[in-house]
Amino acid sequence: MFCDCDPGYFGGGNACYPEVTETGTCTMNANQNIDCQCNPGYHHARSTEVACSDINECELPDQGGCGAWCTNTPGSFLCRSTVADASSPYWGNSCDPDDVRFQPATQLAADCRCGGNMTPDNDSPMGMCWRPIGAATEMAQPYRYGAGPGIVDVVFQTPEVLTMVMHQASRKIYLGVGYTLPSLGIGAGYAGAVIEVDADTGNRRIVAGFWPDEFGGTHHPEGMDMMAMTGLQVLPEVQNMVFGPDGETLFLWVQDHHSNAQILKLNRITGAMQLMWAEHLVIPLEDRHNRPEHGQCWNGERVSGRKFVQINNRGFAMDEDGNYLLTVAANSAADWISPVGIVRISADGSTCEWVRRTGAGQNNAYFDGAAAGSVGVGSDPIDVDCDGTPDTANGMLPRDAKFYAPLAPCGSGLFAGGNAGSGAAPPAGSPFRALQWVGGKLWAIDANSYGLWEIDTAYATGWRVRKIGDNMAEDWIVEDTARDVVWLGGTGSQNNLGAFHFDEDPAKRWWSRVSPVCGAVPGPFPCLRGPMSTYSTVHQPFVLDQAKGHLIHQHGPGTVRIEPETGNNVTFSL
Repeated sequence: MFCDCDPGYFGGGNACYPEVTETGTCTMNANQNIDCQCNPGYHHARSTEVACSDINECELPDQGGCGAWCTNTPGSFLCRSTVADASSPYWGNSCDPDDVRFQPATQLAADCRCGGNMTPDNDSPMGMCWRPIGAATEMAQPYRYGAGPGIVDVVFQTPEVLTMVMHQASRKIYLGVGYTLPSLGIGAGYAGAVIEVDADTGNRRIVAGFWPDEFGGTHHPEGMDMMAMTGLQVLPEVQNMVFGPDGETLFLWVQDHHSNAQILKLNRITGAMQLMWAEHLVIPLEDRHNRPEHGQCWNGERVSGRKFVQINNRGFAMDEDGNYLLTVAANSAADWISPVGIVRISADGSTCEWVRRTGAGQNNAYFDGAAAGSVGVGSDPIDVDCDGTPDTANGMLPRDAKFYAPLAPCGSGLFAGGNAGSGAAPPAGSPFRALQWVGGKLWAIDANSYGLWEIDTAYATGWRVRKIGDNMAEDWIVEDTARDVVWLGGTGSQNNLGAFHFDEDPAKRWWSRVSPVCGAVPGPFPCLRGPMSTYSTVHQPFVLDQAKGHLIHQHGPGTVRIEPETGNNVTFSL
């Protein structure tokens, strides 16, 4: 059946289309072709397209004439000019005209490389150049950047940003926070929240958690009950956070007031949460904490005490199948010391298995007699301790050829697939503090020498481990493929932030420190000037803004944008 179109519409047959829309005016000519007169900011890109479509000016070669930050909008675009443009309103935020202007020119909203701009002054507009805590608390009219609930608003609860990730497509940054809130009745600390920060505007919102603000506290997400979603009274402090395989769902490593770990699944849009796995307590204080459906890894101890591994509070990653990789801390007396290394929790939380371990004491069932400790593990039932009872050395992952397996008979203490690369890691008693995928391999930092390790999970006979650096960082590993470096952060003997270029030829590797005392370790990136030049919150995290090439670092209550090629950095969310 064919139809005629009403006035104001064109087409016929099986479909009619409005002639006038917010994007333009379209009609059908005598040859049954569509003619469109598009409004400014729109174009008729294809002959088969009925309506006009938006022009993305930010994808044009010159970004529509925008020389700085470009954001596309329907029919138009936003261009934020910077101090690099003498005609922009930000030109006054550059260095004093009487001074020599720094080169190369910065594209940020202020030039914080100038000494005067970093000095607090009641008449100065340069709060974005100061340490965030000073700009937020030391002025008669404290500075704020971006809208929404801020960390500084609950400063008396001593909040701390413990982890950070960025969703590159939406340009949203997610901060994992822990803070003290005795009024919750659970003692000091161990409460937390997830805060979303817009990477362009600095605006913030609470995604999940209890946030005590100036109005007496607001629970987010609205209409959702923490106990019903997770079995937890409040969201514990968020120690670590990663995106799942879909690139959309957040997984949180949290630590509650009993000091045990849980893994929570979080919808970053709605705030809905689900408990995926919980570490067992030695002495259950509440029945709901020790869940039989959550698998735990045996730590190899054959005496009374803790029989399962103790999770370290930093290292956390996920594999491509959605399983959780966690680092293990040593526990018990040295003679019975349980191994350190990495365990794998299945995506549903039902099983735990070793994938890498070392450092078992001689009376531990995992001890193999080698000075370096065991280099891998497997899942075949064997009598490890020769007591006549089969034990299970959990750890064989599905890709059998890629992992070690225990070797019978009992007491041999050996493991098949014995190529350990250049050595087992980390040293006995020293857990990994950080895990991050870099170039398809798992990179880790040990908590003893702040050594940097590469763990090749695709190696034919096991997870080959080799050490590639010492005393480089402590907490954070961020890959930067565009610059062919890996950014490393944390204390590490004052190596707070620096770039590491890796090459298979050790002679071609280099390490360049950029903050805070970087002159002793020169490299291609200048020392940071601005908020990060007084970097004292050494354990706080950072991410890479892939679209702009900037590092985004947390410094106390403020979120700071870093321009590596100039060393300039400004606080944009506070």
